[in-house]
Amino acid sequence: MKTFLEIVKEHLASQNIGIVTEKQRQESLQNFQKPIDVPVDSTAINNVAYDPNTKVLEIEFYENSRYRYYNVREAIANEIINADSVGGAFNDYIKGGFFAFTRIN
Repeated sequence: MKTFLEIVKEHLASQNIGIVTEKQRQESLQNFQKPIDVPVDSTAINNVAYDPNTKVLEIEFYENSRYRYYNVREAIANEIINADSVGGAFNDYIKGGFFAFTRIN
């Protein structure tokens, strides 16, 4: 199973965006504000973004609503992004769960 970071690296590479060194990555994390959207293969969910530093998971649905879920462990984000059914994993792990959330658009 791929980690979220591995998926982000693949996504960046596919967009011809360079991969930075570990030192550059650590420096950039100090100013990191918004997670990178990763497109997913789902009929309900368009993009998933996760910031392991703040444990914030963002989900963008195809109807253009976007939600931010707080205090989500990286293992859960990895399960969702790698699931055969991203929407099903979202329903299992997040929807109706114990995560505080905010609709951000």
